[in-house]
Amino acid sequence: MSADPNRPPRPNINAQGELVFEAEGLHHSVLTDLYHELMVMSWTGVLGMGFLGYVLINVGFMVLFALEPGCVEGARGVTDLFWFSVQTLSTIGYGGMAPATPYGHVLVTLESFVGLTSVALATGLVFAKFSRPSARVVFSEPMVVHERDGVPCLMFRMANERRNQVAEARVAVTLLKDEITAEGHHLRRFIHLPLERDTSPVFALTWTIIHRLDETSPLYGLSRQNRDEMLLGMVVSLTGLDGTLMQTVHARHMYFAEAIEFDAKFSDMVDFREGRLKIDFGRLHETEPTQRS
Repeated sequence: MSADPNRPPRPNINAQGELVFEAEGLHHSVLTDLYHELMVMSWTGVLGMGFLGYVLINVGFMVLFALEPGCVEGARGVTDLFWFSVQTLSTIGYGGMAPATPYGHVLVTLESFVGLTSVALATGLVFAKFSRPSARVVFSEPMVVHERDGVPCLMFRMANERRNQVAEARVAVTLLKDEITAEGHHLRRFIHLPLERDTSPVFALTWTIIHRLDETSPLYGLSRQNRDEMLLGMVVSLTGLDGTLMQTVHARHMYFAEAIEFDAKFSDMVDFREGRLKIDFGRLHETEPTQRS
C-alpha cells in the first residue's frame, strides 16, 4: 500500500513520549531559563559546567589580584595568585598567603561572598536534581491483540523495577491519530482510550493494561492491514504515589503501530512453587502465538 503524499509525516517522538522538534522564531536563550536548563541537563553536563565556572571565577580573580603587584603577601607569581584565589573562594585559607593591601582585602571580601553564594546555589541545584522523584517503570516492547472473553483486546504490560509500592496508580492511554475533515484538511487528534481497569490501589509488581476493541473503541476493526492508517502512536502515562518517597511519580512511554503483534499473547511471568511467588521480569517482553477459534 503506497503512502498518501498529502498525509503529514509521522511526528518524531522518542520512547518516553516526548516530542522531538526544531523550534524557529523563539527569542530564547539558556540564561533566560537557566534553572530549567540545568534541571533537564545530565549530571555530566551539570558537573562539567560547574567545574568550568569554578575555574573561570578563579582565573578572573587571579587577573584582578595581578592588577596590583604585592597585594597578596607570599605570592611569588601569577600561579600563586590563582591558588590563593582557590583557597579564598573555597574558604580554605592555609595561611601561606594573605592579603597585604586594602585592595587585596577588598578582593578577598568580594571573592568570599562569591564563594558563599556559589556554594549555596550549587547545593540547592544538586539537592533539587537528586531529590526529584521518578518512577522506575519498564513497559513491554510489544503490544498484543488477541481475543479475551470473545472480544479482541489490545494489551501491553508494565513492571515496577523498584519492587516497592506505587499507591493509587493511574494509567491513561491516548491515541494519536490522523483524520481528514470534510474540507480535506489533515488533523492530528489525541483520543482517550477507555481501559478495562485504569486504576490500581497498589502497583507493586506487574500490571497488564487492556483496551477492548469493540464497537465503542476508536480502534474498532484494527488489523495488520490497516494499523498504520488507524493510528500513528499511543502515549501511555502512569502517575501514582511512591510508597517510599511519599511523592507523586510519573512514567511515560510511546508505542507506535509497528509494535502491535496480532494473534499473540504475553508469556506468563509468574511462577508459584514450594509456597513461594516468583516473577521473572526478564520475560516481560516475551510473547507467544495464540490459536484463533
